[in-house]
Amino acid sequence: VSIMEALSYSIPVVATSVGGVPEAVDEWCGVLVDASITPAKLADAVLRLLLSPGYSEMRVAAHERWMKQFNGPTNFAEFARSLFEE
Repeated sequence: VSIMEALSYSIPVVATSVGGVPEAVDEWCGVLVDASITPAKLADAVLRLLLSPGYSEMRVAAHERWMKQFNGPTNFAEFARSLFEE
């Protein structure tokens, strides 16, 4: 949920590549790291993210990812409509 909240505020994410996280985070809206990451490698990933020349675009992509995949009211309305379509 924290990842989805960050994306909703246009904040690119550094997250471990475990479970369903890769469905939410990719190179367009953040950085995926190995689950056995060290503190030094985590710091490096955060710096790479913040210093990336495409950081502004990543912020836009983060919010777009949330809108498309995780915006509850919008997604629920679309799901409900799909139940009545033939």
